[in-house]
Amino acid sequence: MGCDVGVRNYRPFFENEKGRAFTVNSERYMEMLDEFFVPELQNFPGCNRRTWFQQDGATSHTSYRSLPRVREIFPGKLISRRGDINWPPRSPDLTPMDFFLWSYVKSKVSTNRLSWNN
Repeated sequence: MGCDVGVRNYRPFFENEKGRAFTVNSERYMEMLDEFFVPELQNFPGCNRRTWFQQDGATSHTSYRSLPRVREIFPGKLISRRGDINWPPRSPDLTPMDFFLWSYVKSKVSTNRLSWNN
């Protein structure tokens, strides 16, 4: 099994050895953490004991099987549903776009109101 998510690469899906996309369950998530994420993290010079880990509330991320493994990797530094800092409710992601881009786009879209003439 392989995935192409990491510090240098991002693809919004995961694929097996045959190139077929698959769903990430708790077991696969833990396997990806151990076989890909942790080794990549160990090679990343910016990672240290002050590094926090943020994940959304996906079931595979917060299951009773996978959450202890994530806590082991990031003790006391987990932003997640049922984490050291709770993931904000109804928040799909916390990215810079949430804090800048969407409000900027909304302000531009809302500037010119359309009028409907019958």
